[in-house]
Amino acid sequence: MTSVEVAQMLKMSPRTLEKMRLESRGPRYYRLGDNGKSKVLYLYDEVIEWVRGHGNKSP
Repeated sequence: MTSVEVAQMLKMSPRTLEKMRLESRGPRYYRLGDNGKSKVLYLYDEVIEWVRGHGNKSP
């Protein structure tokens, strides 16, 4: 999944997701490509696991 797709799924802006990534607070991601032109991608299952581990729990 792209950053835009994940941000839409999580109901946040792509910039917020990027900030979380830079602060090591977001879902696991992968960089593909050369240093200057690498693309950030996420695996759907890992995003779901991250949500499960970081969501608010109802009583």
